[in-house]
Amino acid sequence: MSTVKKQVTEQDLKKDFVLFLAYIWQLLELPPPTPKQQEMALWIQNNTSTKRQIIAAQRGLGKSWVSGAFVVWSLWNDPQLKILVVSASGGRAAALTKFCQRLIIEVPVLQHLKPDEGKKSVHRWSSLNFDVAPARVAQSPSLRAVGINSQITGSRANIILADDVETVESVFSVDAREKLMNKLGEFESIILPEGRILFLGTPHTAESIYTKLRDRGYHMRIWPARIPTPEKLEGYHGCLAPSIEALVGIKSGDPADTRFDDADLTARELRMGRTAFAMQFMIDMSLSDADRYPLKTSDLVIVDQVDPEVGPSLVQWSRRNPERTLPIVGFSGDRWYLEGDVPLENRTVKPYEGRMMFIDPSGRGEDECTAVVLYQLHGKIFFADWAAYKDGYGDDTLRGFARMAKRHKVSLVLTEANFGDGMFTKLLQPVFLREGHRCRFEEVKHSQQKEQRIIDTLEPVLNQHRLIVPIDVIQRDLKDIELEHTRCYSLFYQLTHLTKEKGCLKHDDRLDALAGGVAYWVESMGRDDLVAHTDHLRDAADQSIEEFLKIVDHGFGHQPKVKEAGSYGYGCPSGGWLH
Repeated sequence: MSTVKKQVTEQDLKKDFVLFLAYIWQLLELPPPTPKQQEMALWIQNNTSTKRQIIAAQRGLGKSWVSGAFVVWSLWNDPQLKILVVSASGGRAAALTKFCQRLIIEVPVLQHLKPDEGKKSVHRWSSLNFDVAPARVAQSPSLRAVGINSQITGSRANIILADDVETVESVFSVDAREKLMNKLGEFESIILPEGRILFLGTPHTAESIYTKLRDRGYHMRIWPARIPTPEKLEGYHGCLAPSIEALVGIKSGDPADTRFDDADLTARELRMGRTAFAMQFMIDMSLSDADRYPLKTSDLVIVDQVDPEVGPSLVQWSRRNPERTLPIVGFSGDRWYLEGDVPLENRTVKPYEGRMMFIDPSGRGEDECTAVVLYQLHGKIFFADWAAYKDGYGDDTLRGFARMAKRHKVSLVLTEANFGDGMFTKLLQPVFLREGHRCRFEEVKHSQQKEQRIIDTLEPVLNQHRLIVPIDVIQRDLKDIELEHTRCYSLFYQLTHLTKEKGCLKHDDRLDALAGGVAYWVESMGRDDLVAHTDHLRDAADQSIEEFLKIVDHGFGHQPKVKEAGSYGYGCPSGGWLH
């Protein structure tokens, strides 16, 4: 029985954005649009009566790709439109403009939008703005793409498309979020009457701008990576995509789309940490206490001792072996777990691959000058020792650190250079020589908000149970929780009570030192492709556009076959996926 391919006309493509998206995808030799990408495109097309919209979707679902196709589809339907695309940076804005221009140049049904070569003096055609050929003379171009911090006043637009304007940097503090909201407030002054504002993005914080915009009347639709559980449903405030909401309680936990399978999502959650995954992939902005305090003692691997010479080649974490003598310093449900049993044939030991000390200096007073010693073996980090002093850079402090470094045979001492612009290291080096220990000294500077940096560093490592802690290290630290006024000095109290809010802890010196040491090993090991999460968030959206542009630059593959005048078929010569 033969299959008759459906003939899709130019008019069909103009009327149906989902069909147009599939058409573009096939020209680029991409797999068919996923079910959720099609839902996203349908919602964009059918909700024109709602002039203020937000699409909040998981990272990697292709929001930027869809937005570029939507721009050219809109201009194809009405060449007189003025569209302003606002991105997180000028570079991303230029990439999107280039993509739209390439679509106009390469796609047969769009080529009439390209200005004639002889009319370059009349039509704009640059990397940041351009006119389509049928557009009448106007002050504003057909498409203008800008970074969020660019000057947009004076522009006029029928459609404003805000593509991933929220980034880690733009919302890391209250001041940064207010600055971003003020910039977004300018949209209302440049949008034309009956104009439309559409946000496409992924939240980066529980105080996301998308939540604020929703509260101001924007219609939000959310596509998370997995089907949420029933208890999480309320946190989506009725904005969950209906196709996903219908499966809550039936297929909760399953991938919501074909874009990522279960194994892929699980691996991403381990690398990113539970809190970041909940925000970036589950679009869960209603964090519970457990989510607000993401670092938990239950993710540590507790061992009887850390041998100073050799470490176990295999350490396993297990919930079957709770430690019952240590006091609980975290919140409800948190506890301590001893290492799991390892089969006898796998119980081998090896010399450590590295030893280092990280020092977080401080002046005299309430803060502590803290050092931690960490070993590394097979991608695991062993918390060997720590020390804390309150006399700043006094003789006892410097000698104590030197003797601890010598005892543990550390080869590198890393200090935070923010204090005294390197002065502490200069004071430390001669003391080490007097104590008879030679090692390498390095300094590190931090610019990111401290609380965010610590969580971004420690949460993925803890979630993967890669931090091994001997029980004596914990016992020495927990002596400081016996009194109300001293418990804030405990490292593990600091760990379990840290949030992303600036200044949430009265003291964080011990935890900051631990995070500094762990960050060094994470960066130097490179095990399991573990990279700094902040860098990942900063680059993810740009990489998505760049990959798409590589496909565009490579060519559009099989051109559509003309079935009859003004009619286009979707199948490749050997048969395609859209008939």
